[in-house]
Amino acid sequence: MNIVMLHYHLNHGGVTQVMANQLRALDQVCTRADRVRVAVFCDGQVGGWPAELASGLRAVDVTLHAVPRLRYDAQPVAEVAQLTVQLRAQLSALGYAPDDTILHVHNHGLGKNASLPGALQRLAAEGFALLLQIHDFAEDLRPRNYDHLCSAWQTADLTPTLYPQAAHIHYAVLNQRDRRVLAGAGVPADRLHYLPNSPALNAPVAARDAARRSLHARFGIPDSARFLLSPVRAIRRKNVGEMLLWSVLAGPDTHIGVTLAPLNPAEQPYYQRWRTLVSELQLPVHFEIGGQSGLPFEVNSAAADLILTTSVTEGFGMAFLESWLAERVLVGRDLPEITGDFAAAGVQLRYVSPQLRVPVELIGRAAFCDTLVAACSSMREAYGRPPLADAAVADLCRARTADDTVDFADLDEPHQEQVLRVLQRDAGLRTHVLDLNPTVTGTLALTPHAAHDMIMQNKAVVQEDYSLHASGARLWRAYQRVTASPRDHRMARLSEGGRILEEFLDPTRFRPIRGCYHAYSRS
Repeated sequence: MNIVMLHYHLNHGGVTQVMANQLRALDQVCTRADRVRVAVFCDGQVGGWPAELASGLRAVDVTLHAVPRLRYDAQPVAEVAQLTVQLRAQLSALGYAPDDTILHVHNHGLGKNASLPGALQRLAAEGFALLLQIHDFAEDLRPRNYDHLCSAWQTADLTPTLYPQAAHIHYAVLNQRDRRVLAGAGVPADRLHYLPNSPALNAPVAARDAARRSLHARFGIPDSARFLLSPVRAIRRKNVGEMLLWSVLAGPDTHIGVTLAPLNPAEQPYYQRWRTLVSELQLPVHFEIGGQSGLPFEVNSAAADLILTTSVTEGFGMAFLESWLAERVLVGRDLPEITGDFAAAGVQLRYVSPQLRVPVELIGRAAFCDTLVAACSSMREAYGRPPLADAAVADLCRARTADDTVDFADLDEPHQEQVLRVLQRDAGLRTHVLDLNPTVTGTLALTPHAAHDMIMQNKAVVQEDYSLHASGARLWRAYQRVTASPRDHRMARLSEGGRILEEFLDPTRFRPIRGCYHAYSRS
């Protein structure tokens, strides 16, 4: 069997790490007799690829190959023919024939290279089998990516381009939510594969006392303080304002550390505004405690009393697994459409909640609804969709303000800031918010020792169900099913492809902090 793993680049990032782990996982389940050949295609950027990987594999032969036209593009038209020629030439040079080769492509339809979906269809028409693994959707509130694809292909209907159908074209997803989305759009169940990510299972758990000394020396956090670690890049969808809310509610004896700064320039105004607010309110929140200028993850996690997550959306949700491997309790915001997979495997998530309620009177019901509807309509407009009907607006606002409260994550950044300022100066209101959120109250006094049995049980589940061996077995089964599929040179259309975009634009799922970027200027 010949495998081509293909991505735009191999720079540092999640997809590069996933691909490397998939090769390690495949090596766990293949024998020397299998001798799987894997060619990794990218645009030539390999800065994030582990150089020692290939030499450490027993049954998988790995080689890297540059296909320059896989680079991110900004072309006004799709240059399908040129990319197809480069891919075909590389396949031919390797001796990879259509009847014995699988093209395992990561994020083919994200809109980073508009030519790639068309090139893949041409190769599929020649008989090459495809396994299209989706980590992120252009339809999932990424209107610039989606618009780029529409412009390049000169169409408002991307379904035939992004989701071709044939017996030898299969799809892989990271979670059951995405599986339901694709199944609802018409992808047959026997061509849909669940391939969850595998965390780093063997990372050492550092000694707590030494870690606290390092934390104190580097960031001045007292050894006696409670420390909540938020191991994320502080981008909008990570809901940074809610991290600050935890700080306000917990009080000055609890410190919160956020590991990484955003890289996207569009995120910087939001990030800098949060840093300014932390300074103004004198909150014990510390930014950029990880990465090259901070401490390693294993040191930060060993120093932590709890791991905090406030994200409003995830493609996979690695934090819901990694905290247990670090032997720390995860607290904060639950994402049931993501964590349902983990719960089904046996991971107990007692100390996360899907909401954090605050009184709507802190910003005003009308102001909240106006902002919510405007943000939702702006996102729909960015995708070329009509604004919400009046009845849908009324239903949305009624549902979001039930019991005269709102979920803090349903506020935009200026309204979150407004609530934080009020709560910081009003102890009575802080008590009221804690009463509204008993999960928060219960976790603020929690210690790793008190939850030891649950931590170790969850750690064992993660090590078993998300191990490299388990991941390799899932991937190998998928490859075998793809290989066994009959080759059909005719491409069919996804029967309900429009449902994919409508699913992600569903107003019941929308939050303003996932909306279009704007000038963060409202005071």
